[in-house]
Amino acid sequence: MPLNCIPRSAAAAALALALAGLILPAAPAAPPARPETVVVVFKTHFDIGYTDLASNVVQRYRTTMIDDALRVADQNRDLPPEQQFVWTLPGWPMQKISQNWPGQTPERQARIAAALKDGRFVVHALPFTTHTELLELEDLVRGLGFASRVSRAAGLDLPRDAKMTDVPCHS
Repeated sequence: MPLNCIPRSAAAAALALALAGLILPAAPAAPPARPETVVVVFKTHFDIGYTDLASNVVQRYRTTMIDDALRVADQNRDLPPEQQFVWTLPGWPMQKISQNWPGQTPERQARIAAALKDGRFVVHALPFTTHTELLELEDLVRGLGFASRVSRAAGLDLPRDAKMTDVPCHS
């Protein structure tokens, strides 16, 4: 087991210690946890350059994906607020989607801006999934700037959350 990985469960920790020749005292049985609230988040896993060329992925986000997300947001606008579609996206792709680029239309830009202001599109603080062990502190801080710029342009508070998936020892 890599030293920088933390086992995700008591069973994994016990196995790691047993394999290392260490013995854990028996832990008292805890009552089963009961969730008080379940939050469902529509989010996009952003694998730029993994599933296709980076330029193709960005183009798909700027066109097909954003247009589909806008359509879904429009289709459930009349539902109660807690049932409406809210799309969570990293800061960097949302900045790329929102920018002026060949093929961007003023109508799409206005709809994106309205979806951000209405809370139908939400950016989280990270620019994309990162391998934090490879970054310097400055890289991490500068990465927060994408979501900050998108949020400020929309007149929103800065993001207070972030999402990490598919990163060893993080998710």
